[in-house]
Amino acid sequence: MQKYQSQIVIGALLLFALIIAYQSFFAEYDSAFLFPKIISTVLIFMTLIGLALSFKEDAIKLDLPIMKPIFIGLAMMVFLVYFALKTFGFYSACYVFLIIMLSVYDGKSHQDMKAWLRRFLVSSGFMVVIYLLFSLLLKVQTPRGILL
Repeated sequence: MQKYQSQIVIGALLLFALIIAYQSFFAEYDSAFLFPKIISTVLIFMTLIGLALSFKEDAIKLDLPIMKPIFIGLAMMVFLVYFALKTFGFYSACYVFLIIMLSVYDGKSHQDMKAWLRRFLVSSGFMVVIYLLFSLLLKVQTPRGILL
């Protein structure tokens, strides 16, 4: 079982990608699902490459006891993001998430007003691009919430 852990994880991801591809390619409203079609096709392609590479002898093996805290953190993040998306809407939740991520990973001081201005401007600019890309170009239906 230890020998095939990577293949099991990648196989589960491939199954997930195939389900999303099926849903997006055979949906009733064909024009609303362009973005999932692109993403699911790329995901299938990348997981097939990962699956092929996982059979090499020098492939990186997963150490599940070390990965356990990461999986727990990911599960909590997915739950919180889902709750935030449902409550506040896609664009508002992503905007707050971007500001938090920039605050955590930016090396600038949290007391520097110029750094905060830059964080807000970068997050705002990024969200404008995401809105234009998702709503206008790809016609993706995003979760609506209290704010947008």
